[in-house]
Amino acid sequence: MTQSIYHKQRSGVWNEIKGCSLGVAFGKDDALYRQGCDMYVYLHTPNDLDSQWKKVGNNQARWISASPDSLWILESETEFPYKFDEKTQQFTSKGTVKGE
Repeated sequence: MTQSIYHKQRSGVWNEIKGCSLGVAFGKDDALYRQGCDMYVYLHTPNDLDSQWKKVGNNQARWISASPDSLWILESETEFPYKFDEKTQQFTSKGTVKGE
């Protein structure tokens, strides 16, 4: 469990971002995602001047994975993989086989 995350931006500046985290992942445009200690997913973007974490969707996650193309979670309750849909701003189920 981590209470602070240090994120180095492309400009070379390190920023301390507070928040209890179980895991982190980097997404597109230097976005930083974290799995909070409450199991929800949060987003921090480097251009966010108020430096606040923003909750992403309403699903709790067992783990998170992000890339320049997508954000995935293993949903905590169902244990199915979910992909974040940027249009609806929600996670949608993408499988019928439980993850491990």
